[in-house]
Amino acid sequence: MKFTIITIFAGAALAAPIISDASAAGVVTWADVGKREDASAQGVVTWADVGKREDASAQGVVTWADVGKREDASAQGVVTWADVGKREDASAQGVVTWADVGKREDASAQGVVTWADVGKREDASAQGVVTWADVGKR
Repeated sequence: MKFTIITIFAGAALAAPIISDASAAGVVTWADVGKREDASAQGVVTWADVGKREDASAQGVVTWADVGKREDASAQGVVTWADVGKREDASAQGVVTWADVGKREDASAQGVVTWADVGKREDASAQGVVTWADVGKR
């Protein structure tokens, strides 16, 4: 299985939230989170793909196109996009697994990044600090 590595950059503190695409060159910023257009048809991972529902990687290639897909294709713990959005918490002890993706409770109020924060809608970083609390924010 081939996996695409996703890197998140923590930006410098900003006076106001970014509301336009500040990363046309491929830099990952929260401004792109939830943006629906596919700006990386060639497989480059950008936030523009976040939330896109079509499965563009039936062969197991990891792309944002799989984000939100509900079936669990890795019951044995293998990380695939198929697990994204799965609601059960399979890592209560803080181990990061896809099972936590989309879980709504904030298990890291102190800023620790855990999958429990993925999909949380409140903006806990208005100053531009990147936390999982922003993931899924529209």
